[in-house]
Amino acid sequence: MKLATLFQIVILIGQIVPSTLFAENLSSSSGNLYYPRPEVINDSRGLFPLRVLQLVLAKVHAGYVLTPSDRTMDQDRALLQLEMPNGGIDVVWTMTSADRELRLAPVRIPIDKGLIGWRLVLISNKTPEKFKSVFTRDELRKLIACQGHDWPDTAILRGNGIQVVTNPNYQNLFRLVTEGIADYFPRSSLEIWNELDKHSSEGIMLDPYITIHYSAAMYFFVNKTNTKLLNDISNGFEKAIADGSFERLFQSEYGEKLRKAKFSSRHIINLENPLLPKLTPTDRKELWFSP
Repeated sequence: MKLATLFQIVILIGQIVPSTLFAENLSSSSGNLYYPRPEVINDSRGLFPLRVLQLVLAKVHAGYVLTPSDRTMDQDRALLQLEMPNGGIDVVWTMTSADRELRLAPVRIPIDKGLIGWRLVLISNKTPEKFKSVFTRDELRKLIACQGHDWPDTAILRGNGIQVVTNPNYQNLFRLVTEGIADYFPRSSLEIWNELDKHSSEGIMLDPYITIHYSAAMYFFVNKTNTKLLNDISNGFEKAIADGSFERLFQSEYGEKLRKAKFSSRHIINLENPLLPKLTPTDRKELWFSP
């Protein structure tokens, strides 16, 4: 790898993970740790998982250099690359499912404390009252959602009888709403604020009335043969939970955003998640967000 490229990576990681967050340093040299380069330039959705990954690896003094892949890739491609021996990807963060846990090795600690299953919805500002009288699953079924074609959320929504239109291009999903092809775009309470900032000028707004909830978790996944990395992430994550540093990082990122969500004033529509694996640690209450 060229020296300039290495320098750019160091600068990128320095911007993503301020050194003041962590007392530990990545002291040993374990080589580059490749994760999927996001499809969208300046995509903020992966910043928090990267910060968590940096934190948990620092706890076990694992000297990996977090490095984006050379090419952008969608979720399906990233998981296929991760599944292959020497596929060029070492770690992926994504929502868990029974199929994914069969193919790959999960770190069964939700990076997002389950917030990926607490969904607010983006709607067109031409129809600001669309969800004012939507209280039940049956009423939700009368409306059309949009989602990525390879997202587990698509199967979850359809499994609950929700109408869903899909598109392989993330940016096009917002246009489905503004053009009236879809009534709403459900987004996790992790992602929606940055997306709202970027797309409000296009006629997108946050619905003030409902929350869609289903049990879900975003995990780190590695190849099944990479037991060292699996153990490093697992052990580091447990240490970060025990010493409170993960909670501090979580609150610094999402505390104010969760207060803005005002869950207590919204209609909560609960859905089933048919994809949720049986080994999901729902009994560990400290791992999950509860409004």
